[in-house]
Amino acid sequence: MKLFVQLVRNHPALSLAFAALFMIVAAVKMIDSGRCLKTNQAPNGIISLELAWNKDKADQIVQEWKRGYCNGAVISFKAQDNVDPSAMILEKAKENILLDYIFLIAYPLFFVVSILLLDPRNAYSTEVNEISQVMLAFSVGAGFLDAIENLFMYLFLTGNTDLHYLFTLPATIKFLFVLVVILFIIVSFVRSVATRN
Repeated sequence: MKLFVQLVRNHPALSLAFAALFMIVAAVKMIDSGRCLKTNQAPNGIISLELAWNKDKADQIVQEWKRGYCNGAVISFKAQDNVDPSAMILEKAKENILLDYIFLIAYPLFFVVSILLLDPRNAYSTEVNEISQVMLAFSVGAGFLDAIENLFMYLFLTGNTDLHYLFTLPATIKFLFVLVVILFIIVSFVRSVATRN
């Protein structure tokens, strides 16, 4: 860990640029693959399923996705002949979950790099203050919870489990961690700018 901290702090611009670019590319891929998932039952796409605390609601989303087809951004629920199975919305949802395994590495990495660079003890030191350590744990924890959520959401989509709380609980905690970390980064950035002026 100390080696990573040293690397980030010795090359701040390069580290931040790499982390930001990685996150942006992964996010764009996720958004693109998730276009087909915004339906009547899931107005927020995959997030609607992630936070579907009501079992009936989660089932309704999956049933709707099983009936629909997607070509580009065009969604259809009409019966079609000779349709490629990969065009089914349910298959697009599975693809989106698999892509999220890249994003769940990208956004925690960006958070970690940002926190290390904004930490008050960043003068080429490997030390990190206590609050930054908590935020680093939240960042890594968000990625870990995202992986658990993805696993059980995939199993839910394939019918291998009907326990929706196995993905809604980690998803809810993940979003709380992400919100806290983003607020911390914004406040730390504003403070660092204010102290320079």
